[in-house]
Amino acid sequence: MRKLIVIEGVSDGIGKSTQVKELYDKLVRDGYNVTYHHFPSYKEKGATLVEAYLKGALGEREEIGPYAVSSFFAMDRFYTFNRDLKDKEGIILLDRYTTSNLIYQGALLKDGEKNEFFHYICDYEYNKLGLKEPDLVIFLKVDKEKALELLEKRTDKDKDINEQDLEYLDKVYDNSLVVASKYNFEVIECCREGKLRSIEDISKEIYEIVKKYLNK
Repeated sequence: MRKLIVIEGVSDGIGKSTQVKELYDKLVRDGYNVTYHHFPSYKEKGATLVEAYLKGALGEREEIGPYAVSSFFAMDRFYTFNRDLKDKEGIILLDRYTTSNLIYQGALLKDGEKNEFFHYICDYEYNKLGLKEPDLVIFLKVDKEKALELLEKRTDKDKDINEQDLEYLDKVYDNSLVVASKYNFEVIECCREGKLRSIEDISKEIYEIVKKYLNK
């Protein structure tokens, strides 16, 4: 068995990385062979352009354009996959993946341009670069108001150029719902009556979805 499972989400502070760790621990506990990786691969060679971009060293996002920006992130995945993941068996568990390119870079395009871009990204990464297509994508969704509240709790020194641009993040949020629907992500509603659900509650739902998928 070789399965690639991705956890996605657009709001910092939602606990996405915590949920990935929770899922990893539960899968290992139940005897699965699991390899974990977080994208972008900060401080690794493959993510050099990604880090430069997020620091604003390569210019304005809109001037660079979604196709060039997406290639920075794609090369990080290409480098990491060929170095660390290509020959792994069992479950490959990823915190973000190609799906983030669809969500974040697709947000820069008008509605009529999105589908062409989505097709380009999937063809480029999965076919041209040979990256494995996800078998399951779980999308952690929060209410837009809560997403903004969580981001505002971050200090300025912690924010990259994307996180500092609330207008852009508003577009990212809306686009994430388009992508989740188009590609049939498993969507988990992380808010209930305007409040975040507990880590344990969300983790339980994630694991139920994963186990159901693995037991097909």
